[in-house]
Amino acid sequence: MLERPGNGAGAMAVQERVRSERASSAAAPAVDRRLLRGAGIIGTIAAPASAVAAVAQLTGLSADLIALSFVVTFAAAALLIFRRPVDRRAPASLFALALLLAAPACFLAGAALTRSGAAPTAGAGEASVRPFASANDYLDADGLPSLGDSIRNADKEIWFYGVAFHISAGDRVDDLLGALRRGVSLRYMIFDCSGPHLADVARSMAKTEDSVRVMCASGVQFILDLQQAWAAERGDSLADVHVRLYSEAPHARAYLFDPGQDRASGYFVPYITGVDPAVLPGYFLSDRNMVERYAAGLRKLWPAGRPLEGQALLQPSHASGRTAR
Repeated sequence: MLERPGNGAGAMAVQERVRSERASSAAAPAVDRRLLRGAGIIGTIAAPASAVAAVAQLTGLSADLIALSFVVTFAAAALLIFRRPVDRRAPASLFALALLLAAPACFLAGAALTRSGAAPTAGAGEASVRPFASANDYLDADGLPSLGDSIRNADKEIWFYGVAFHISAGDRVDDLLGALRRGVSLRYMIFDCSGPHLADVARSMAKTEDSVRVMCASGVQFILDLQQAWAAERGDSLADVHVRLYSEAPHARAYLFDPGQDRASGYFVPYITGVDPAVLPGYFLSDRNMVERYAAGLRKLWPAGRPLEGQALLQPSHASGRTAR
């Protein structure tokens, strides 16, 4: 008789444990169902976004545009799936439509940049390099980036380094005068075709000595014309056109825009001996630190050049060949 209370308490504990186990076993399938449902929803949203990103990658778009297309499509799909709760606050269909229209716009913009050879290839914190299949594409282009656009956006100074600039100095004279009016100084560092290395330069560029001589002299004449035009309206402006001639053969053609500034950029065409530079690729850099490395070398070389004496090396026709610039 004395043990009955104890047995009753034990029975109650057993019954409580059984009820707890039954509740836990009943809750587990509910949790599993919620997890499966959530995974299914995520998969439904991610599937079209992944497909769009895969197509974007096949079209050759940059990593930034691929990521943007994934995010846009993912957000649009999420809005469509959860449109009922969203519609209580705002029409989800309008947001989804806007996002879906933004995705093809990203494709078209990226494809246009890729076709022009100007699609960015580096992410944040890296040197942004935009290749051009042909060196002179950058000079002839009207989009972004291009020589005309770079000149128009310069704020402080522009450096030109190479064999000759007999076309860019002529074709872009209005842009160059516009830069001078904004207070932007121009510095030309060009090859001196009257020096002892004319034959070496002609051979390295796969040209005749006469063609290089005419090309250089034509470029000098265009620069002299630019100096005279600017002198007529300069007034008290500190901006000017500076020119130095160098007898040593240059190893590249370079254009530097606002070196040392936050928005510094540059365009470079490395030379290969025996190959016409016009058929080689060019590279546009928009990384300040990378541009500054080249600018430091040009600043060091600048004092070694011979100042232009104020007259052309000879008087060629301005309409010479459009090979080097």
